[in-house]
Amino acid sequence: MAFLLAACSAPAPTAPPAAISAPAPTSPPNPPPAATVSAQPTTAAQTSATTSTQAAAAPPTQAAATSGKSFGGVLLPTYVPTTVGAKPDLPSTGPGINDGYLSYPANPPRATPEAPGRGGEVNFFVPAYYPPATPLDQNPAWQEINKQVGATIRMDPVPLAESSLKLSALMASDDLPDVIHFGQGWNAAPNLPQFAESKCQDLTPYLSGDAIKAYPNLAAIPTYAWQNCVYNGKIYTVPVHRPAVQTVGFKNSAVYEKEFGADYVPRNADDFKRMLTQLTKPQSGQWGYGAYVQSTAGTAFDIIVNSGLFTRMFHTPNQWLLDGAKLTNARETEEFKAAVGYVRDLWSAGLFHPDVPSYNGVVPAQEQFLASKFVFMSHSMAFYNDLWRRGITLDPPVLPRVMPLFSSDGSPGIYHLTSQIIGTTALKKAAPDRIKEVLGIMNWLAAPFGTQEDRLVYYGVPDIDYNLDDKGNPVPTDKGTKDANYMPWRYFAQRPWVWYDAGLQDFAKVLQSDEQRIVPGGVPDPTVGMYSATNSSLGIKLTQPFTDGLTEIVRGNRPVNDLDSLVSDWRNGGGDKIRDEFQQALANAH
Repeated sequence: MAFLLAACSAPAPTAPPAAISAPAPTSPPNPPPAATVSAQPTTAAQTSATTSTQAAAAPPTQAAATSGKSFGGVLLPTYVPTTVGAKPDLPSTGPGINDGYLSYPANPPRATPEAPGRGGEVNFFVPAYYPPATPLDQNPAWQEINKQVGATIRMDPVPLAESSLKLSALMASDDLPDVIHFGQGWNAAPNLPQFAESKCQDLTPYLSGDAIKAYPNLAAIPTYAWQNCVYNGKIYTVPVHRPAVQTVGFKNSAVYEKEFGADYVPRNADDFKRMLTQLTKPQSGQWGYGAYVQSTAGTAFDIIVNSGLFTRMFHTPNQWLLDGAKLTNARETEEFKAAVGYVRDLWSAGLFHPDVPSYNGVVPAQEQFLASKFVFMSHSMAFYNDLWRRGITLDPPVLPRVMPLFSSDGSPGIYHLTSQIIGTTALKKAAPDRIKEVLGIMNWLAAPFGTQEDRLVYYGVPDIDYNLDDKGNPVPTDKGTKDANYMPWRYFAQRPWVWYDAGLQDFAKVLQSDEQRIVPGGVPDPTVGMYSATNSSLGIKLTQPFTDGLTEIVRGNRPVNDLDSLVSDWRNGGGDKIRDEFQQALANAH
């Protein structure tokens, strides 16, 4: 199972704002001549055909665009934007763009005036995404949450390294907790939807359509995220929302601005190679690009089927390309092969940091990025504030900023949109009153930004876990980090994602601006919400040898044409069966 690392009466729903369009990027005049590369970029015809087919098959990227939509044989929950809490300083400007806040409201209102609990215990199962939090008997924030919800919530977060085994054991047991956190979507573990169908509560009567209005904070979760919660025509889980834009290309903006100008956008693949060449100065300990190799996650030198800068650059599909009823995997496309050839050329030219093959995961790569060992790398937007906060304390400072979209042939760049979740939450079967109680507690935990409940969940108890600065923003104490921040409340239920970090000037403005530039080029994965039993059971086993072989190709130890045999092995080992199962699921869903 794959877990990510990396937290009153309802008004009638409103129509979403029109999709935004970002201004065209500008480039300085008379750039240096582009260098030549050995890889053949995707042709304009190939790019146009791929992009248009993807766009035609793409589901909307934000909630209200799919409100009232029937998906997989069930009516998805009605989207009802919240009217409680703080009014955003930077309201969403369109689908896929999150609200931004410059400060926390000084006098937060209460979102749920009555306690949803009935005095008993509610047991939660969740992996430990953070270091251990303060135990309940020593944690005033946890105790206060229990008091306000009117129930004793108990949990013992499972270490991430053990989470797969623990969940498998849980699924085989009849002794289930009240609330169970799953990883991303139905393909996070073998037989997960079958487990939900047999042992978890069918939430359709409680959440489908207008029924969701009984839980107004859950009704504010973007509708697109709910597609991850449907199986066999029923809703079994509640989504934990995340942005449509996550993994992005970061640049060291100070170095970038000095070398090329702040607003410079690479013209094409040749131009980007020229830029990397200009930045690579081994004698000074600096290289153009940094990445990592993690074969179980399908990551090799930032060639990833669903989120890598180079695969996006060559317009590969977002995991799958849907043409009519037929799916083509990104691995099978000429665009993917061109991206591999291009990255191989960059490696052979010495433009990657030489230690990249030894970085097993993003953490060692990010540390070298902050040490100014290279200028570009990919990372999650969820870690933007961490990179930013740490970077500005360094000498010289490292100020990370998101790369603009660009493509190998100069056509408009694309972005691979996410499923907009980090996980889902299921409830064990119980009597209707019990289900309503637990959903009420989850609704309480998902209180909107700028409410008393939200501040308690995220920051804890005032004067113990946080203090207010002169603008009313909560500033965590050392105790508050373990009492509140390390608690996994946000992995059971969470309000819609917002951008806020009062400790970083212009944080919300910068990140919302990034979304506004990226989302117009967004391409969704057509299999979001679909289940493949083979993908759940064999996905990692198929991904690892493919990625290992890809790494050897990039490093020059195997010819580029060996990619054909890697794809053939993937198909014969289960890839074709995964395709068939996803195609059948798509046919059933629509």
